[in-house]
Amino acid sequence: MSKKQKQKNNTKKEQQFKYTSQGQKNQSKTVVPKTINPKQVISEQKKFDGKKIDQQKKLRVWRHLDPWIIGGVIFAFGVLFVLFTAWAYQFDVAGSRGVIDAAVSTLTNTDTHDGDELDVPISDGKVNALDGTRLTQQEIHHPYAVMFDNHSLARPQANLQNASVVYETLVEGSITRFMGIFDHGTQESIGPIRSARPYFTQWADAIDAAYAHAGGSPEALQKIRQYEIKDVIEGKFFWRDYAHESPHNLFTSSELLSRAVRDNKWVTPTTVSQWQFDDTPQKGTLADGGNINLHFSGNALGSLVRWEYVPNTKRYKRFQAGVAHEDAATGAQITAKTIIAQVIPPIVSIGDHGRLTLNILGTGTAHIIFEGKRIEGTWKKELVSDRTMFYDESGEEIVFPRGNIFVEVIPLDHEVTFE
Repeated sequence: MSKKQKQKNNTKKEQQFKYTSQGQKNQSKTVVPKTINPKQVISEQKKFDGKKIDQQKKLRVWRHLDPWIIGGVIFAFGVLFVLFTAWAYQFDVAGSRGVIDAAVSTLTNTDTHDGDELDVPISDGKVNALDGTRLTQQEIHHPYAVMFDNHSLARPQANLQNASVVYETLVEGSITRFMGIFDHGTQESIGPIRSARPYFTQWADAIDAAYAHAGGSPEALQKIRQYEIKDVIEGKFFWRDYAHESPHNLFTSSELLSRAVRDNKWVTPTTVSQWQFDDTPQKGTLADGGNINLHFSGNALGSLVRWEYVPNTKRYKRFQAGVAHEDAATGAQITAKTIIAQVIPPIVSIGDHGRLTLNILGTGTAHIIFEGKRIEGTWKKELVSDRTMFYDESGEEIVFPRGNIFVEVIPLDHEVTFE
């Protein structure tokens, strides 16, 4: 072997030795584990154990707190829900009153609609006793007599138009008050409602009506007890609409009045002396039945009532204080098919707080106006329990057209004019 060849082989061995040594060095770095400090291991273990204990403590705390927190939140939301529901019902927000009443009815299994077995019909199912309209027996319900406020702040009233018969006469303060009698239909709002007066109770008693009012004069309240009138006083059957000024903001509905009839179990069959009605009624003989003016308080404009005849509808439009008298439920002007001007004796006396005593028993002059004509006749009511009846000059009972009737009861010393 040459010298050069030996040197070359020696160089390869050195390089191989260096490569192997370097590989072993690298291999030792990878395989040999790093030295672990026992104190560090103990410290980290303590930290881990401490965190675990803290988590367990927090878990125990939440396990104890969760039922109280959840219960408190549920109770708070429950209180808020009850308060909101009461507020919504009070103001009938978005028709909530009907929804709530329906829900209560479902839960209690109590029907809240008219026409059930406790709403006793007052006609034979063919002709309504109060206004002569043709109705089915299911549509007719127990009659409700409702006291309507007629202060200027109370107008327009709600659903006065839908009463079958309306009595209007004077109360204290030289203003009038209405008693509307309902015996069919569904009215969501009726009012505003005011207090009773003794002469109104005599009309209510004659038809055995459930009498809705907001208190009354001492004499009126005594008459309600004396006549054993079905008394519906302010309470759960009424609500106040605070969008109107008090005390002209008390309302009821046909649903609530039906509930009053049911709750009080007023199931005795109701009978009334039925007025006569016909599709072709008795014609008036006097031509001045087109317009009627009633001066309830002298020449004061506020209490001037005027009715104007509209030939194409054969109805009369109502005006009060010189303006169209509208109904709040529809926004339309109040109309009537028949107007009766019942003339009674002058005011007998004025009592405490200017309250009036009016005599509506006996007989007197009556002007019956419909279809543009007038009949001059008489009225008669001998007993409180009697219904006022109306007769023509020959003594024959008046035959009315079918439709709502306004009975304007005015003292003899107050002016009534016809045009």
